Amino acid sequence: MTDHRVELQAAYILHSRPFRETSLLVDCFSRDFGRVSFVARGARAARSRWRCSLQLFRPLLLSWAGRSDLKTLTAAEPSGTLASLTGKALYCGLYMNELLMRSLAQQDPHADLFAVYHASLLALINGGGLHPPLRQFEIQLLAAIGLGIQLDRDTYSDQPIAADGWYQYKIDQGLVRTGSGGRSGAAVSGKLLKALAAGDYSNPKHQTGMRLLLQSILKHHLGDKPLASQALLRSLEG
Repeated sequence: MTDHRVELQAAYILHSRPFRETSLLVDCFSRDFGRVSFVARGARAARSRWRCSLQLFRPLLLSWAGRSDLKTLTAAEPSGTLASLTGKALYCGLYMNELLMRSLAQQDPHADLFAVYHASLLALINGGGLHPPLRQFEIQLLAAIGLGIQLDRDTYSDQPIAADGWYQYKIDQGLVRTGSGGRSGAAVSGKLLKALAAGDYSNPKHQTGMRLLLQSILKHHLGDKPLASQALLRSLEG
């Protein structure tokens, strides 16, 4: 059986670690093949053609070959340019990478999520704030892994979300109206949910509630092991 080969696939590096004396084990997020792991042989050698190529947050065209889940990198080329992420934006990028590493199965395509990831990186670089790109990315990731939220209706009563109502998200049920209002830390307002459904993240009064809602759903999916980047992000986001 011949090796399966992929040529010049749009991708981003999510994580890499040393392998043997001069190589790297690399996880990437590709447009058409999802998360892919490969060996970059000799990538840490002084004269390696890939020594400076396999960087985080850099758009790449990658080629690989192999029959098993662990592929072998055969080519890596830059694809356009992105300015470097720095400061708070860098930690947001690391958070998105960690979510992809923890959430996506190997070689499960998510072209829409790839486009949102790319757009989120651009937004972080352009300095439009942390909340909009992260919330949009989290919503798209939840949809990609089958945990998308129905934001326009109470799933118990099937009534539209009321702007003056308060709701709780219950695992395996969805959003359910509650009478506890803002006194319950787990409750979110109908106004917040309507803004979230419309992709409007501009109201500072809603931003913390949006973050807590989406990250609580992700936490249930990811399990008890905490995200290494999350504690820092909490302090950055306020």
